[in-house]
Amino acid sequence: MPDAYALDLPRWGADFKDEAAPKASAAKAKPRFPFRPELNSRIAIYRGDFTRIDTDAVVCHTSERMDQCGGPHELLRKLGGDSYAAALAAVGHCRMSEVRTTVAYGVAARHIIHTVGPRYNAKYTTAAVNALHKCYLNALQACVDNEYRSVVFLPLHSDDKNYPVVNGAGSDSAMP
Repeated sequence: MPDAYALDLPRWGADFKDEAAPKASAAKAKPRFPFRPELNSRIAIYRGDFTRIDTDAVVCHTSERMDQCGGPHELLRKLGGDSYAAALAAVGHCRMSEVRTTVAYGVAARHIIHTVGPRYNAKYTTAAVNALHKCYLNALQACVDNEYRSVVFLPLHSDDKNYPVVNGAGSDSAMP
């Protein structure tokens, strides 16, 4: 397992403006994860080797058969070896937007939360966006259910499913 390290990164809350918070509407239902400025101050954006971050869980996209080739999933399979392959086999399948949790092997994180992102087709953009949104919400719910206090989210959209980077980031421009 690589040497784990804790990160001392600038937090989102330093420059985040409260007026960007969603405005409550009497007609809308209460969100499952409401906007909380004190939590935003604990969010960091990191670009680097996620396998060395000491965290409760890493959220990673996979295929429905849990056999994704390429990207972070393949790296997790390589580092985790036979133990990780056995954990994936025990889980079996995962449908789109669902999550499955396994123990992590060969990385600093203690668990891996697997989710299947949508295949993107411009004709069905709304469906793809909603499915991707459910991936993130279900992964967050798994963190709550398992009482994880720290989590690394890898991008859950994927090029192999034709998901545009800009749309997958939920912004008008891609990160550098």
